[in-house]
Amino acid sequence: MKVELKIKKEYDLKYIKADFGVRYWEDAYLNGKEDDADEPKMPCIEDDRWVLEINVDNGQILNWVKGNTACTHYKVCDDGEYTLFDENKNVIKKISSYVPDCFAIDDSGYGDYVLMTIDENGFIQDWGIDQDDIDDMIKNDFNYEE
Repeated sequence: MKVELKIKKEYDLKYIKADFGVRYWEDAYLNGKEDDADEPKMPCIEDDRWVLEINVDNGQILNWVKGNTACTHYKVCDDGEYTLFDENKNVIKKISSYVPDCFAIDDSGYGDYVLMTIDENGFIQDWGIDQDDIDDMIKNDFNYEE
């Protein structure tokens, strides 16, 4: 996916690393069962954060543990970091922000919630991201200058 940043340079966006500070782990179902608040079993947890490496073209979570299904309703608010990468995994932009709409697929997340269904192969169901989503991510950056 080609994206244009504020500096008017065009990039080939290929991956997003989404690093979420989840408040309540029990607000998700893993393999049909509510996840544990104290000892969550959700794949992709790193140092008490939910870190997803996503192929933007097809919505596959590359670091997902295959065989697991999930449905999330995670409250994150402004505790998210989103890193945009090109096909060679060079950083295009790193953003600290509220939850972008592209991570609130199952309903409106109002910038606070990660609402997704993930299949056994790590594909985010009904995934879609476009230039408007990227623009919104960048504009929500706390360091964004108009």
